[in-house]
Amino acid sequence: MKILIIGARGFIGSHLFRYFKDLKYEVLGCDTYFDINNEADQIRNVSVMSAEFSELVKSYKPNLCINAAGSGNVGLSLKEPMLDFESNVNLVAQLLDILRLNANSCKVLHISSAAVYGNPIYLPINENTPCAPISPYGFHKWMSELLCKEFHSLYGLKITIVRPFSVYGEGLRKQILWDLCNKCNVQKDITLFGYGTETRDFIHISDLCKSIELIIRNSNFELDVYNLANGISIEIKEVADRISDRFPESNISFNQQFKEGDPLFWKSDISKIKSLGYWGQVSLEKGINGYIDWYLKTIND
Repeated sequence: MKILIIGARGFIGSHLFRYFKDLKYEVLGCDTYFDINNEADQIRNVSVMSAEFSELVKSYKPNLCINAAGSGNVGLSLKEPMLDFESNVNLVAQLLDILRLNANSCKVLHISSAAVYGNPIYLPINENTPCAPISPYGFHKWMSELLCKEFHSLYGLKITIVRPFSVYGEGLRKQILWDLCNKCNVQKDITLFGYGTETRDFIHISDLCKSIELIIRNSNFELDVYNLANGISIEIKEVADRISDRFPESNISFNQQFKEGDPLFWKSDISKIKSLGYWGQVSLEKGINGYIDWYLKTIND
């Protein structure tokens, strides 16, 4: 199988690139971010929005395209909604149209987000839970899913959509783990938004890669949708406590103010991905300790 990964130098895309390379698939990556140390011969510095990308698709003839591109920053989407729209909606429309014209038989795995659910009215969240986003990022991910539905329904593209919840792991340089490690490393007293009782459903990047492999092997790509998580509700306070245990001089408190665009409580129903044989192999304790080890090594190198 020949796999084309869009956004191959991003957090999720880079892990997927290495994962499928290790499994001996033929993998080609595309990204607009240039990194001379990142297997440059197999990751092309080319934009989906360029004519060069159309030529690449024609010559490479991928069997599967994984879209891991786009912005993943809720806060930035609130400040710069049009920038977020460009990277999470326009890019997807362009990608699907190029595949329609040049590789119509290529399967597409589109990485959306659990942000499409917003604050759900019931837990756990299953794939049929109504979409009710609360941020531009969530709305734009929902729009990208509607584009997938359009190109599947009208042009016959084979597409599967995945909705990751709180993905973390080595290499992630944003969101709560990165922010907390940075703050705990230089500050004693740290204040976070919220009450600490807000919940997330975390999945380690290595488990996410395994779940995507299972979907590729088993999905019929008839616009299937899969939640990617572990089905475990974790309070933010527990995450903060686990990190502060490694930085014993830090003192973490919560300001009891909600951050715009952030959901309150998340827990996923993962029955669908479990039916394919998924089970989480990285516990939160192991995952957070591994992340902190990576963080400390990164800042000390």
